[in-house]
Amino acid sequence: MLSELAAELRAARDEHRHDVAQLRTDLTGLSTLVADNTDLLGQLTPRVGDLDVELADLADRLDTLATTVATSAGPPGQDLALVDWPSLSTEDATAEWQALGDWVAAVLGPFYEITRAQLPDCWALHRPALLELVWLRRTYLVAHRPDAAPAAAADWHTRWRREALANIAAAIPERWCRPGAHWEDSFGRIERHQPGTRQAAYQQSREHVPGQRPGPDQLGSAEEITNPQHWGPGFQTAAAADIAWRHERDATTDPPPSG
Repeated sequence: MLSELAAELRAARDEHRHDVAQLRTDLTGLSTLVADNTDLLGQLTPRVGDLDVELADLADRLDTLATTVATSAGPPGQDLALVDWPSLSTEDATAEWQALGDWVAAVLGPFYEITRAQLPDCWALHRPALLELVWLRRTYLVAHRPDAAPAAAADWHTRWRREALANIAAAIPERWCRPGAHWEDSFGRIERHQPGTRQAAYQQSREHVPGQRPGPDQLGSAEEITNPQHWGPGFQTAAAADIAWRHERDATTDPPPSG
């Protein structure tokens, strides 16, 4: 019995030694892995620090860009956002009319040499033409701000300006309006302009021959560069009528004051 017990003890001791050896091997491997990870962490730590610096720099750049966009909008009426013209309040529409008139007078006419044939004197009295110029001005501001891509200005010059003028020509045909003559004034004024009535008003004139152009001594030259002297009176009339309409609309839609 003592011999068997001694044999079992020797077997247990050998197994224990094997386990200890295996544990030492595992510990050695773990130490190597920890050392490798330590080196890796040592390499990653500077990169994480650099990333923090880059993120902070990016945040500063975003703040700067936000400030640039906010300040590049300029004074009231010159902001860069597109506008929903029919829903403008009376105050916003007043500012938009002023900004639009200033832009046509200071930029579109003298610098791009838009003629009275391209932009009829009565453009402000035609809502479709007016809306074309509203968005044309806004896209001009966006395309020419300091942080805009060069392609934006190229698109405006080669595409948007051309398309807007083509749409204006479609909205105001020559047989209705020419330099110095507006179709309502020349071919029978109607009390209130309604959508779809301009052709009927045009047909009221029996003396007018479609396509016949008056002489320069009567209506002015179509080749002249447009300027406020030509479109100013119609602009003032259209702006006053539009502001009055909005004022009346706002007054009827505002909730009654609480008692």
